[in-house]
Amino acid sequence: YNLVDLRTLEWLLFLVQNRRVRALALEPPCTTFSAAAHPACRSYRVPRGWNQRVPKVWYGNRLAFACLTLMLAAAHAYVIALMETPRRSKMGWLREWLFLLSLPNVEETFTASCSFGSEFKRSSSF
Repeated sequence: YNLVDLRTLEWLLFLVQNRRVRALALEPPCTTFSAAAHPACRSYRVPRGWNQRVPKVWYGNRLAFACLTLMLAAAHAYVIALMETPRRSKMGWLREWLFLLSLPNVEETFTASCSFGSEFKRSSSF
């Protein structure tokens, strides 16, 4: 689904708030939030981006905030939700991400895909 489309986000929020879904799995694109992005357009100190009007920064923020909004709605409605992003993603430094972690029914955990036999040494945050 296109989470940049507000109508789509509104529909998904309706489904979550009315408990018409049992679980959510979200994986926002991490391109501009990546620690390996070159040239970097955001930092850990400024995770929203140095210039939020740059189209790729705006798009990345929009997708991240849509997923975080869905996570908040799921936490409030007690709907199981999982969001995956690389562990070193700058998304984890957003105030909204940190706020979610302050909620009593939200937890963050990490795993490395190589521990499951993957050849990639990527660590993920859930």
